[in-house]
Amino acid sequence: MIDLEIQSTLASSSEIVSSDLVLVTEQDFRRLFGVPEGFATDLAVRIRNARERPTVALKAAGLLPDTRQVLKDEILRTYNAVFDWRGGILLVILSGALMAFGILAWDKASGLSSEERREIGILKAIGWETSDVLLMKFWEGMVIR
Repeated sequence: MIDLEIQSTLASSSEIVSSDLVLVTEQDFRRLFGVPEGFATDLAVRIRNARERPTVALKAAGLLPDTRQVLKDEILRTYNAVFDWRGGILLVILSGALMAFGILAWDKASGLSSEERREIGILKAIGWETSDVLLMKFWEGMVIR
């Protein structure tokens, strides 16, 4: 077990990127994950010419075939997809609630009582069209509820 002490927290303005981020020193990281000296898990390379990034990544892949190169554009695309997915969850929940309301309304509208069937039968007998009955039931439901 390794005891770590919180030194500070990141600003709330960086929450979208740092909500699940823990920054530790190199020595603490090596102790936590058992990475020996002289080895690395990730390397970051800054390339001035943005158009050369794919070329440098291809050359690095050729020199180090068992590594994976991730470009900044790919990371940004991934973050956009993740955050769009989180926003999509709200849409799915809202859609589910709306569908449940729709099913409830449809069930209420299609389940006619014997008195309502009698009323509709009388209206049809005196010459009302089906569309007239539906329109009347719609407005009746709007006014009563």
